[in-house]
Amino acid sequence: MLQQISISKRLFAGFGLVLAFVLIVAGAGQWALTTSVDTAVQVLTVDFGVNSAANDAHIAALDLRRFEKDYFINIGNKDKETEYLAKWSDSRQKLEQHLAKIEKLGADDRTHEAIQQVRADAAEYTAAFQAITKRIDTGELKTAADANKELTPLKDHIRRIETSVETIDDDSTKRMRSWPRATPSSASRCAARTRPRNCWRR
Repeated sequence: MLQQISISKRLFAGFGLVLAFVLIVAGAGQWALTTSVDTAVQVLTVDFGVNSAANDAHIAALDLRRFEKDYFINIGNKDKETEYLAKWSDSRQKLEQHLAKIEKLGADDRTHEAIQQVRADAAEYTAAFQAITKRIDTGELKTAADANKELTPLKDHIRRIETSVETIDDDSTKRMRSWPRATPSSASRCAARTRPRNCWRR
């Protein structure tokens, strides 16, 4: 049967098959490239942003405790009280800003629940801390021990703030690392960024 087909038709058919194969390979390559680009865009614009904000929220939560303790230690020194109260307030504002950024970029159900828990506990903690600062200002509470005693009922709320933001931070890091190795540089930068988050505790 092939003998009945002219050489020119055979060549044309062969060229057609080769061309079809080339187009299939090119299409597969383009699809793979598009997928890699989409993955890179997702990591850089969403996941890295969420991870960065989560890490910053974790740092802000730790700073709240740091400046709370500094404020209590310096009771009686009005300049230091003003300084550390301002730093505490700044950290409280940053915590909310970072939580809002995570929500804006895109939070899954687990992260959203953690954010809601942080906000609820932070509201309780803020109200208690501000009430204590007013009593310190009037002279009712005179020592760090007195102030810490008044804050004791809120210890569980404070611990939950820290553990909740740490969970958000850790979950976002895991999502970053779960992406294909097509974007290793982004994951590496993110992992490096999270290292110093507990440095003040050391």
